This record gives sequence, C-alpha cells and structure tokens, in this order.
Amino acid sequence: MSIQKRSRGRRGMALVATLMVLLVILSVMLVGQIGAVSSGHTGVMTVTSNALAASGSRTQAVSAFNMAQSGVNLTMYWLGTLPQPPSYTVAFAPTGSNGLPGATSVGSPARAQIVPNSAKPTDYFTVEVYPDSSNPTNTQKKFLIESVGTSSGFTQIIRAYVEQTSLSKYEVLLNSWYPSNNYWVQGLSSFDGPVHDNNDGGQQENTLWLSSGGASPLFTYTGNDAYTVSSAGVNWYEDNYWTSGAPTTTSDWSKVAVGGASSVHTGTDAVTFPTASTLQQTAALGGTSAPTATGVTVPNAAGAAVGGVYIHGNVNTMKLSVGNPDTTQQIITINQTGASSSTIVTTVTMKPSTNQTIVQVTTTSSSGVVTTGAPTPYSGTTNGVIYADGNIGTGTPSTETSPGWATGGTAAGGLSGVIADNVVDGNGRITHANSLTISTAGPNTLLNFDGKVTYNTPRQKVAGNYVPESQDANFTQHAGVLGVIGGYVTLDQNKDDGTPLTDFEFDGTEFAYNSCDADNWASRPPANWENMGSYISSVVGVFGVFDGSNTLVDGYNTQFNYDQRLRDSPPPYFPTTGNQYDTVSWQRVASTLQ
Repeated sequence: MSIQKRSRGRRGMALVATLMVLLVILSVMLVGQIGAVSSGHTGVMTVTSNALAASGSRTQAVSAFNMAQSGVNLTMYWLGTLPQPPSYTVAFAPTGSNGLPGATSVGSPARAQIVPNSAKPTDYFTVEVYPDSSNPTNTQKKFLIESVGTSSGFTQIIRAYVEQTSLSKYEVLLNSWYPSNNYWVQGLSSFDGPVHDNNDGGQQENTLWLSSGGASPLFTYTGNDAYTVSSAGVNWYEDNYWTSGAPTTTSDWSKVAVGGASSVHTGTDAVTFPTASTLQQTAALGGTSAPTATGVTVPNAAGAAVGGVYIHGNVNTMKLSVGNPDTTQQIITINQTGASSSTIVTTVTMKPSTNQTIVQVTTTSSSGVVTTGAPTPYSGTTNGVIYADGNIGTGTPSTETSPGWATGGTAAGGLSGVIADNVVDGNGRITHANSLTISTAGPNTLLNFDGKVTYNTPRQKVAGNYVPESQDANFTQHAGVLGVIGGYVTLDQNKDDGTPLTDFEFDGTEFAYNSCDADNWASRPPANWENMGSYISSVVGVFGVFDGSNTLVDGYNTQFNYDQRLRDSPPPYFPTTGNQYDTVSWQRVASTLQ
C-alpha cells in the first residue's frame, strides 16, 4: 500500500513540472508571435483573423451551392408541371409566362434568374436548360440543367442531366390490384427490381410472407423503392392466405425484403399510367398516310425508310428470327389473312450491315396458288417501331369473374421468336442498337404470345441466378432490347404448332392497357413464367392457383428478373410517365457551358 502511495506522489510532482515547462514554452511562442506582427510578419492575431475570414468564405460558398441546387430542384419541379416536355432543340432560358415562377431574363446568352429573398439581392441563382440532341426522335426526353448559385459574390455551378421517367424503369408496375383475391406469394414469386402499385380504385394488395424463413425474400432489390404502394396499401398475410399478419420485427422484414422495412413504402405518389396513345402509330407512319390495304408497309420517301413498319389489319402470327451467320439481322415474318381467305406472308429483314430494310411478300390463294414478289429494298433500318392497327393473334382472353375465377379463353396465334444482336465494334462500343417496340392499336386490341420471346444473346446465369449486368459485358453490349404494347397481352395455352405451351420466357418489357396474364390459368399444368425485363399492366395479371400449403397447383410460378438497361435505354417510343423525371447524373463544375 505504501509503495502505491509513493508512486502516485512522484507522478503528481512530475506532472506539475511538465505543465510549468509547457507554460514557459507557450509564453515564449506568444511573445515571439506578437513580436513578429510588429515586424511585419504574420502572428497569432493575424492567423485568427484569417481563420475567421476562411470560415466566412466557406459559409458563403455553402450558401452559393445551396442556391445552385435550388435552381436544379425548381427546374425539375417546373418540368413536372408542364403538360408535355419543352420542344426546344437548342439551349434556352426557362422564363416568361410558362417559365420558372418569378424568373427574369438576364445576360447574353439569356439565363433565367431568381432572387429568392428580395431583402438579400446578393443571393440568387440563374438557370439555362440544354435539350438532348436525341429529343426530336426520342420518346424519352432528356435535358441538361445548368444552375449557377451566387452568394455575396461567391458562385457555385451544378449540372444535372435528367430524363423523363420511362415506365420500363420498373420491374413491375400496376395501376390497380384486381381481382381482389390475387396474391404475391413468397416462395412462388420473386422480384429483383422496383415494384410499384398505384392502387387505383382503392383495392389493397395481398402479400403473403413466410415467417419461418427458408425461402428467399420476395424483394431482393436493394434500392429503397423495392416495394412501393400508393393509396390503400397492403393486406399482409403470414405463412398462409387465411392468417392476417404484417411483419413487425427487423427479422420479419428481412424475410420480406433484403433491404428490410426501409425499402417497403405505402402511401407513395402514384405513377402516371397511360390510358391510350397514338404515339407508336405516328412513329411507325413517319409522317406518311396510313395504308388502307391489308398488308405490311415500310413508310418511305424516295426509297428511304422514314418511319417504322406499319401493319394494316389483323395478324395471325408474327415470328421473330435472326440472320445466319449475321445475328445482327432482324427478320420479322408476318402472317395475315387477305381477301378471299388468301394467306399473306410478309418477311421484313433489317440489315444494319448494309443499312437496309428488305420486304418480300408471298401470297397463297385459297386454291393453293403461291405468288412470291420480288424483294423490295429500302435505305435505312427504320426507327424500330412495328405497329399493327389490328390484333396480333386471335380469339378472346380469359376473363376474371367473381370470386376471381377464370372463364375459358380462346387465345391463339401471336408473337414468338428471337431478338437480334446489336452491332458492336472492336472496342466494345455499340454502333447500332437493335431496339424494337411491337405495338397494337390500344386498349381494345389483343397481343398474344404463342411461344417464347428471347434475346439472341442470353443473360448469363450462375446456379440458376442471373449475373448482374455490371458483370456480364457480353449481354449488355450485344443483347438487343424489346418492348411490346397491347390492350390485352395474353399467353396462349398452345404454341402455333398445337403443342402445349408450358414453361415460358419473355425477354423485354411489356405494357398492357388492360391486363397481361395466362389464358385459362386455372386449368393449365404447373409451369414457370420467367419475365426478364419489365411487367407493366393496368390490372394485376392472374397466372396460376396455389393451395393452403403455398403449393402451385395450376398455372405459373412467376419469376420477375430486372433488366437495368431498360431504366435509361427503353425501347423506342415506349410509354413514359409524361411529366415525371429522373436524375441520371449530377456534377459540380468550374465554368458554365456558354
């Protein structure tokens, strides 16, 4: 005990001595620094003054930055209030009666200026907007917003590149949840991209999760928008469809979504869902008049394709194939019924290697006489839109009846085949994107599938799971892009050859003004529906039937797989939200563009 006391006493004495030495040294430093000031050198007081000045500069720089960001935010808000995107093709200042609220035009070239607080006129921001050069021919309009923030003479410059929100950015997008007894079921479905339901009409979604674990979460997408539902929200069921129960604990939520509760949101803003459009028809015509005779037309001016491919009349089947050995050639074979029960088969070949589209027609009369016309070449490979003003496929789809069971449909024929590859140079750059949109005329038309529709270059899998696009350069460079648009998008029971259509894969993004589902889903043998892209439907499709043990007994397990390319590179003239925008990139720069 005594030894410990003595030891503490010595440490205390040493500490006092050390402090006294430090005090002497500090005194010498202060005297030296103060003396240095009188000699014209920088001293302690000057350093303090400089520090205060630097702090003030930082405050003004932050204020200028906030001003610049306010300019970006206000411009994005303004774009969202417009009924349609600005039609400018050159840089413009968003001023005037339809411009930024409260903006005045300043400078040359003109910029829109706003002073948020008239009592502090030295704090303001100016904005100039640059349309993307692709806007005149691109459905998804894009703009570069350049905003300069100023605060007491300090400036900060921000550029934000924004684009209209394409509906293809969603892995699953629904406008309403009908019929009411449909379910998302953990273990039967999965989602690795953003899922959203507008809940139009107020019908809550039914989502069944498994508290015991063992199955992959329903939502494996890591973004904070993995599962969003507007309006009425979600009916949660725990373990089976007769027991209500929402996830409550962190452990529960991790079984529902990889991102947990923070990636699941209800009461979110609705996404604008189109109810009709003539956009694809206009794009296919390319400024020409619509044909009146049954058949296929490549609208052209002096032999040069000016639009897409226009099909007048109903289509029995549409087969997609690729060239051999040139897999960048897209071949489209269209079968129609002509006058006097004749059969018209039109083959359209798009050849990027020669920048040509070639059309050949073969007609078979009801008596069996075959007439084959000479191939007709056109300069150019079209704008990628294939538009039918009738149906693609025949029959009627199943309809949902109370309490949600299916009446028998008679859907037959339709679309199937393979999408051709992009043209890629030796440096891995895409020099010609094979991007197609196949569309029918609107909400009352059919677009059937009578077989798989896949990309010629498949996405790679490991242990049954898709490799992320960032790790699959072969896919992202070579695989084309497909969009389909129809009123009722339906999977037939049989292929075109009459054999049963069981496992089904669709690569691309589909949009249904009404519904997209499987015909006679309540009487089909169990199979898998794999959607690699986007599923967009006004009402939730019905794919199959599961029992109280969460086992599929009829119809399809649905596996939804996200294609991130569709977020920023949608198919041509694919529907957008109209007035909602996403920020693609953002940067702080040192000088303005002009």
